[in-house]
Amino acid sequence: MNPLIALALQLVPDAARAFAGGKAGDVAASVSRAVAEAAGTSDPQAAQVALVQDPAKLADLRIKLAQIAAQAQSDRRADDLADTESARATFAQLAKAGNAVGLAPVIISVIVTVGFFVMLIWLLVREPTLTTDSAVLQLINITIGALTAAFATVVNFWLGSSHGSRIKDQLSATLQAQAAGGDAKQVSAALGAHSAQIEAAVQAFRAATASALAPTPVAVPSPAPSTADADRRFDACVTIVLQLEGGYVDDPHDPGGATNMGITLNTLRDWRKDQSLGPDDVKALTETEAKAIYRANYWNPMQCDGLPAGVDLSVFDFGVNAGPSRSVKLLESLVGTAQDGIMGPQTLAATAAQDAPDLIRRFADGRIAYYRSLSGWDRYGNGWTNRTNTVEKDALAMAGG
Repeated sequence: MNPLIALALQLVPDAARAFAGGKAGDVAASVSRAVAEAAGTSDPQAAQVALVQDPAKLADLRIKLAQIAAQAQSDRRADDLADTESARATFAQLAKAGNAVGLAPVIISVIVTVGFFVMLIWLLVREPTLTTDSAVLQLINITIGALTAAFATVVNFWLGSSHGSRIKDQLSATLQAQAAGGDAKQVSAALGAHSAQIEAAVQAFRAATASALAPTPVAVPSPAPSTADADRRFDACVTIVLQLEGGYVDDPHDPGGATNMGITLNTLRDWRKDQSLGPDDVKALTETEAKAIYRANYWNPMQCDGLPAGVDLSVFDFGVNAGPSRSVKLLESLVGTAQDGIMGPQTLAATAAQDAPDLIRRFADGRIAYYRSLSGWDRYGNGWTNRTNTVEKDALAMAGG
């Protein structure tokens, strides 16, 4: 499956509605294009980061996917209507040619319609005296269901598949009649009015969807940090992380292999998009590039800029050590929001409403509990504990606790 489509289904599960029915290839291309346009990139990993970090981009993607689903549904209805119209035209031609097969729809429709109303009248008359035999009642229910379905099919065959289809038929007939009469101005006016209605409906849909998707305003105790303040806080936190990670190592017991300042060989390969890199490239890694990797792969996806001072260090360091998703889930469990591993506005607001020093201490306790559950606790437990204690102490100092 196209990674952009998988990302759309992950972030917007309702997008699956667009794939119901035919022309899945066209829908898949439209969904991939919508994700790339909303995120501003066609790279799946970069697109995920952009959509997770920016609620406005995610809302725009939801709108685009809803429009794609609506268009796909409209196309399917148009295809159904075209099939019905083709069948009506075929039988009409057969009837004009004197072929008895051309009368089949009329005969069947009369039989079904008469049978439906006869059964309905019979039920209205006999309802008080109907048998209580369950087998007989079941047979009556089956008969009524079959006649109802057949009657609905007859109505759709002769009158169209939906109210919207009848409106389109009426509009098409009106425009054709006006064109046949040579009134080009009326045709243009009709088309213009119809286009204006469509545009107004689209704008109303966008406004309603954006309003529905907008997060509920929550009072946040402190304002968002400025760019300079955010940079200062990141520098302070990443400096501590780099000190904890240390320099170049190649521990045979470490599945990450060659590592420098916490950046593994695989991480560096993905970052530079070069699978030919080796341990020597990891050893030559500069601190400037390491910081850029930490900011792009850990700090930004976890939206640490929006976390209180001290809490940002706790979440950031655990994300570096155990993965961003696990770190965010631990924070979500402590502040009482849904544990989806994606930092969102609700979690940011709930975190801001907490007492920062207390949250930092509880986060450290949760971190140790996670480490204890790992099979490597006997070998690495002391190191994990020391790192957690160091981060907790520095985080409390940042929080003023």
